[in-house]
Amino acid sequence: MVKNGTFSRSLDEGIVEKLTKDSLWLKLGPDIRSGKVFPALRAKSVDFYHGGGRVFSYDGKRFKTHVKYASVMMRTGKADYVSETDLKGEDCRLITDFSEGYERIRENCGLYSGLEARGVSQVYSRHSCLRFTETVVMLDIEIALGGTEEDPGLNNDDLRSNRNRLDLLLFNTETKTLRFCEAKHFANPELWAPSDTPKVVQQLKRYGSAIEKNLQLLLGEYQHYVKVLNEQFLGDGSRRLPEPEQIETRPFLFVFGYDGSQRPGLKKHLVKIGELSECKFYKIGDTKNRKWKANTMWKDSCP
Repeated sequence: MVKNGTFSRSLDEGIVEKLTKDSLWLKLGPDIRSGKVFPALRAKSVDFYHGGGRVFSYDGKRFKTHVKYASVMMRTGKADYVSETDLKGEDCRLITDFSEGYERIRENCGLYSGLEARGVSQVYSRHSCLRFTETVVMLDIEIALGGTEEDPGLNNDDLRSNRNRLDLLLFNTETKTLRFCEAKHFANPELWAPSDTPKVVQQLKRYGSAIEKNLQLLLGEYQHYVKVLNEQFLGDGSRRLPEPEQIETRPFLFVFGYDGSQRPGLKKHLVKIGELSECKFYKIGDTKNRKWKANTMWKDSCP
């Protein structure tokens, strides 16, 4: 529940119980287990991500999705193209429920995602906390910390005001440590600056301040988060997540989307950013590289 407008991950467990009884869950469940879809618990809802976008949100009463994803047409014929005449016929119609158009809705969601969102989706597609195939898993996504420079407080995931919004949260299940991460594509101008201080440096410092001032609140909320995941999503005999015990106060910078010729200059630049912001970083050219692992991402980070 929400407490005085502050950051919360204390989702009512009854919402998940209702969720698993909805007909759309028959489509979502297998995709969550395979990594195609990533569920994120919020104060009053469960959000579902695919391909870098939020494909569905469930509030305990109904599923919702963006109209641009849900504009799906069904037809009885097999042809890939339609004419205006076809639109007036009986063999073309819009979907009447999300289950019917699920695959197309999911596909549409991925088409609208930006470079950085798609990069992050490569992390949760292989290392979701509900797949639990490695020691390091992805626990949460799009974490809105809210606040201002004077008061880096936390809010309840108001994505319209995303001044302090981190891209992902990693969880080392061996050390029981949480690590917040900011993802940047190589082409993002916030990584680069004509002056000596790129914009991302101030971002990381601001995020770190918000985390440090709210450590106990964050830890308590994510302990509840893990409890709900274990009881409602991993209650079928799967491996269970341990309770988080600590949080790294400095966020981690994750940079991707560059080629071999750009690697040397980028590493030198990132070392400088790390020195200015006291953050660690990890870089990889292509997030689709199958050799890349979340465990490696954690261990090979640079100061």
